[in-house]
Amino acid sequence: MSISSMQTMKSTIIERDWKVLLDNLERGNCVALVGPDLFTGRADGGRRHLVTELSHRLAEMLESEEGVRVDDPDNLPLVAQIFEDRKRNRSDLVSEVTSFYGDVGIELASGPPKDATFENLAALPFQLFVTMRHDPTLQRYLAARGKEPIEKSYDFHGGQQRTIGNLGTVDQPLVYQLLGETANPGSLALTESDLLDLLEAIISGDPALPADLRNQFKEKSFLFLGCGLHKYYLRVLLHVLGLSKSGQRSFALETTAPTENQESSPRSLAESVWFYQVGYRTLKFLDLEEEKFLGDLRNLWEEKHPDADFRPTGTTERGESADRPKAFVSYVKEDKEFAEQLVSELEGNGIEAWIDVQGLRRGDNWERALQDAIKEVDFFIVLLSKHIRDGVISYVHREVDEALKWQSMRGAVKFIYPVQIDEEAGRLDALDRENIQASDLKKEGVVDLAKDIKREFGKLQRR
Repeated sequence: MSISSMQTMKSTIIERDWKVLLDNLERGNCVALVGPDLFTGRADGGRRHLVTELSHRLAEMLESEEGVRVDDPDNLPLVAQIFEDRKRNRSDLVSEVTSFYGDVGIELASGPPKDATFENLAALPFQLFVTMRHDPTLQRYLAARGKEPIEKSYDFHGGQQRTIGNLGTVDQPLVYQLLGETANPGSLALTESDLLDLLEAIISGDPALPADLRNQFKEKSFLFLGCGLHKYYLRVLLHVLGLSKSGQRSFALETTAPTENQESSPRSLAESVWFYQVGYRTLKFLDLEEEKFLGDLRNLWEEKHPDADFRPTGTTERGESADRPKAFVSYVKEDKEFAEQLVSELEGNGIEAWIDVQGLRRGDNWERALQDAIKEVDFFIVLLSKHIRDGVISYVHREVDEALKWQSMRGAVKFIYPVQIDEEAGRLDALDRENIQASDLKKEGVVDLAKDIKREFGKLQRR
């Protein structure tokens, strides 16, 4: 694939694309992924590329202090790796990085330069931002807009929260820092080795990303802004997060840093046959500047919703689901396809369902992770089929045991919903002992199941 063919893949936005974006924002169904290649404003009205500035600063220190000249001073992970190796001291690298971003924060706090890109981004009703930046620019502009961002981060060394709980609202958006945060220097992924370790940690689930956050990625639309998708490790990262599995239309706007080779970035994307032809068929690259695109999107949004108190469909003022009970779906791997179809139908009937529990089952502290996850849901659905038997212990058995502990705390409000999904489905002794009756999903149907859950949810809300 040539660069010219790459350019044909990048296209301008059409009316249908705007409609998709606005519809997803209205439903609270769009996640903004904010990357390091998104430019920020300078006091003199110019533009800054913070990652390149930091990389050059470290490269200059290497040359002046160590006599080492870096061939590619724009490549921060490479420069940071050489800096750490030559200094033989992680603390020197961390000190320089936190000092640099600390200065950025001071500049922003003292009166941030006008930056239309981040101003428009902060004005849009995103509830969840996933960022691969270490600077506080996004958070500062959200605060300047009168919002109260909730900051969480991933630490590939461990000590992770198994669930987040509050996944953000329009007024209190969640900003999840995937590469760590300067407030916790040990969490920062800076060097090439760090990025490999981070990928290994996420893939292995040790530590796992918060289960409720990963669950959010399943059927969301994504807006990629300066994510640097020409960098291979970022494409791998997005793949292991499961973003390529979403069936929703997503959009990407990519910027090339001013000092980077102007041909190398598009070539690396063009040569990624998997990325374009297999993994991201629903991703459309837009040949637009982020500032203009976000300005146009904001204008369209405000024309359609002049009321500043807009809330996404199905949410309350606090951003909690209105009449949207949350259900944990427990199943054995042989029934995954059925479970996925059930979740889709439950969503269509007003039930917010958890299905992907890989993040739970791969962790070292699985029981604690499960406890945290069950605390966050209103109901527990377990699929009974010919593949689940009392004689063969599975994750389902252990999940049912944990759910039974919570059932005892609910009193008259039902918590566990065993559903039989085939004629050969057996029973679980643990459910029989508690006299919890299973329903036949083939006969009663998803609509009746959803109605029963909503009825019990009403009781739960009145308590």
